[in-house]
Amino acid sequence: MNINSFNLKIIVGMTYIVIFSIGLYFLFSFVDIKDLTNYNFIKSNKDIIFKYKNENFYILAFIFFIFSIIWILFLGFVLPLLIFSGFIFGKWWGTIIVVTGIAIGATLLYILANFFLRNFIKEKLVKKFYKFKELFIKNDIFYYMILRFIGGIPFTLQSLLPILFDMRI
Repeated sequence: MNINSFNLKIIVGMTYIVIFSIGLYFLFSFVDIKDLTNYNFIKSNKDIIFKYKNENFYILAFIFFIFSIIWILFLGFVLPLLIFSGFIFGKWWGTIIVVTGIAIGATLLYILANFFLRNFIKEKLVKKFYKFKELFIKNDIFYYMILRFIGGIPFTLQSLLPILFDMRI
């Protein structure tokens, strides 16, 4: 690895950490975790959220789409996004918005992890997933889709497995 590649990795890594830290700061400055888990808070603000959605559907959909990409990129877990999108946008629009957002976020996560953590991921995960290596060599897309649909493996780890199997984007 040459010095320019190392400097680029340091710059991109520090940018990632700074953006993540600023995002967490603003999130916890305006929202209390107790409020997010309290059903009464959600119930009392439901009318406000639905009114805003009805008046500004495209803006809210775009903001949620961008937010879901960033959420997956930095945090990696999907369940809160799925619940919120279904609650706010309904089953069809919610599915379209969140699936597109998490697909883009997972792809960006793969790109960043492949750039920064390729050797670390291979070192840590090769022992746990060595049985799958031969299957993925034969038909990587088919077996990767099976892993995605069946589940049992955390979403973040599913996004990082293609690195282990040398899959392309």
